Amino acid sequence: MTDFHALYKDVPGRLEKLPKGYFRFSDLCDNPPAGLGRIFRNDVAAGRFSGVRRVDADCRSVVYEKY
Repeated sequence: MTDFHALYKDVPGRLEKLPKGYFRFSDLCDNPPAGLGRIFRNDVAAGRFSGVRRVDADCRSVVYEKY
């Protein structure tokens, strides 16, 4: 069983290292489980990550923008 908290704790640090522009959650976490992507999506919607917004979604995943 995957511990979501252990995987998710590295996300803010990796997010800071990303350049401005479009990205997917899979750019922050290798082979993320679907539940972890939902947690990130909800955190972005709640405003927990400043400078990040949801832009679009396609058949593969949700697209975010760091600005």
